[in-house]
Amino acid sequence: MVNQFLLTDEITVTTDDFLLCQEEEAKGDTKMKISELYLVELILVLVQFYTANAIKCFQCDYSKPGCADLTPKNTSSQYYKECTPINGTAFCRKTRQSLLFREDIVRITRECGWITHKSNENRCFKYDTQHKFDTSCQCFEDGCNSAFTLSIPTYLMSATTAAIAALYRIF
Repeated sequence: MVNQFLLTDEITVTTDDFLLCQEEEAKGDTKMKISELYLVELILVLVQFYTANAIKCFQCDYSKPGCADLTPKNTSSQYYKECTPINGTAFCRKTRQSLLFREDIVRITRECGWITHKSNENRCFKYDTQHKFDTSCQCFEDGCNSAFTLSIPTYLMSATTAAIAALYRIF
């Protein structure tokens, strides 16, 4: 039995029409809820992507007190900061500069980097001139450019290279 309702002289609505209309409305609500869910999911993915790319590095140089002695545990230090995204994914860098004419002068710089050195993306690389010897290390974890980033083999290579450079000056 189909119930009919007379709304005006010209429009008649059955209960089946009314139920069908309610079903369509419910489907519309579902579609809206699903699209809202996708939007929330997209926002969460973007937030996670941003936080995954935000790395914290020690950022200071030899002129700042305490910069040379930072350890990975110094995360409350004023020098421990999030890298500002510029071009590409940020990473941490530590550069140790020795002046060849003054062996007692060593300059340490800790900073963020955005362009990795192409010869070795995960380790250290060296470059020197007649007056200075530099070792620059790049790393990709929070606080990895602390005072203990360089490994023993890197120190040995640095010492060996410095000794060869000193011998070269003598002869």
